[in-house]
Amino acid sequence: MPPSKVLSTPQAQAQVAIAVRENSLPVGYKLESQLPRDVLNVMHIPRSSGLLTPWELDITENYDATALLELLATQKVSAVGVVEAFRRRAAIANDLTNCLTELIPDALDWAKAADDYLKNTGKTLGPLHGLPISLKEQISVAGRRTNASFVAWVERKSERHASVVASLRCLGAIPFARTTQPQAFMQLETANNIYGRTLNPRNRLLTSSGSSGGEAALMAMQGSPMGIGGDIGGSIRGPAGLNGLWGFKPSTGRFSGSGVIVPWPGCDSIRGTLGPFAHSLRDIILLMETYSLSQPWVDDPTLLPWPVSAARGVIRNRPLRVGIMMTDGVVTPLPPVQVVMDEVVRRLRASPLIDVRPFTALRHGDAWRIISANYFEDGGSKIEELIAEGGEPVLPLTAWILEECKKNEQKTADTTQGRRQARDEFREAYNAHWKAAGIDVVIAPVAPGVANPHGTSKYWTYTAVWNLLDFPGIAFPASEMIGGYARPLEGIPYVHTNEIEEEIAKHYDPQVAQAMPVGLQIVAPRWMDDMCLAAARVVETALAA
Repeated sequence: MPPSKVLSTPQAQAQVAIAVRENSLPVGYKLESQLPRDVLNVMHIPRSSGLLTPWELDITENYDATALLELLATQKVSAVGVVEAFRRRAAIANDLTNCLTELIPDALDWAKAADDYLKNTGKTLGPLHGLPISLKEQISVAGRRTNASFVAWVERKSERHASVVASLRCLGAIPFARTTQPQAFMQLETANNIYGRTLNPRNRLLTSSGSSGGEAALMAMQGSPMGIGGDIGGSIRGPAGLNGLWGFKPSTGRFSGSGVIVPWPGCDSIRGTLGPFAHSLRDIILLMETYSLSQPWVDDPTLLPWPVSAARGVIRNRPLRVGIMMTDGVVTPLPPVQVVMDEVVRRLRASPLIDVRPFTALRHGDAWRIISANYFEDGGSKIEELIAEGGEPVLPLTAWILEECKKNEQKTADTTQGRRQARDEFREAYNAHWKAAGIDVVIAPVAPGVANPHGTSKYWTYTAVWNLLDFPGIAFPASEMIGGYARPLEGIPYVHTNEIEEEIAKHYDPQVAQAMPVGLQIVAPRWMDDMCLAAARVVETALAA
């Protein structure tokens, strides 16, 4: 008689993934004692911990990816040394923010092979030779488990690299870390029933945003020089903007999704896309242009068959026409965003390179209804099935988005075809609105305020509207680029005028916000990725003047 099947609890199943993570971390890079609960800002801990050498601190803190590549190509540093430095810093970052799902065991072997190749041939493996890159966990790595934040999938092993990982390897990069995402992906926070909650390193009572919140927390802690996340409603731009980083959501068709694990395969009404996180704009441009060199469209016919080029997007013989969207017409941003927007606009107006124009949002309340109605062509049943299969609880923000989407499906149309029609009609109307405004790009907030307290992120429209339109957008660390807030936030009134604003205002604390970054985004029309990146260069120059 065969032995009876032993059913494990969700907690026991999750321990499989936790064990994988723990076994992947370098020995000796955990903090000796737990920090007191009142230590909220942990950005300084990697330097003050004594766990990293002066060289490791220097290499992880003082060079962006472009500068690291110059050091690697000239053999001033080794790939093994650079990868090991970031592995150690990433382990510390994970101890403080819970941002990793694992460090990739093969990374050091890949780094050694890169060093040996350069030493023996005098040539680099490619334009990203030896560069450590972190990945959102849903991006498959050959031989590694990919649970995509579902307990039911903790044993799921990937047989091959995702297409983007294969491209990065061909270009010489070293994928070295994988990072957390929320249950079902569809949250602007990062919490699941396997790893728990990922924390914002500037204030651990606040969210790192989502769904690429692990990437943002790791990079904010300088535990990675470059990362790849995913965005279907703000999941790159939100985390980047709220953590003082650069993050680019390309138009769909720029990054291959082959080998990226999602719980709704075949859904095509609203498509997500991968995109980069970086510490500088030049790193974003570097990644986008070098990824195109791998010609990923040869193996993935869903991709646009031409490369990205920021130089090709430059507008000549006239200033860049920048529309300023101060509000989306539904939720007026909180004082931190208003103050930063005001200063950014002031500096842009002073630049001869830019023609600043007002831009009025078009029906952004309708935009949220339409995009949320189109997110799940199966009504969310696959997500509910996977959660039930793993025996895990439905987290509050998962329950909220599932209910929100079902409610808005009923409000929009009875069929998938009808909901897609609403999507297409909105896109057509917005294109006409954009054209009438006479602008090249728009600058807008990425969120109504700074990072939220955990469990409170329910307003997506500042980012999700551009997913509905499939417009590319790049988040930039606006408050850091202008040197912080021009005036204290306390004393600046915020008067809510509707229920959504009232709910957002409940969680706003000006003293807390004063220490947190504000990110903005630059948005361009669909497939005008070149112009979006070129415009970001112009804006960067204007803000630095």
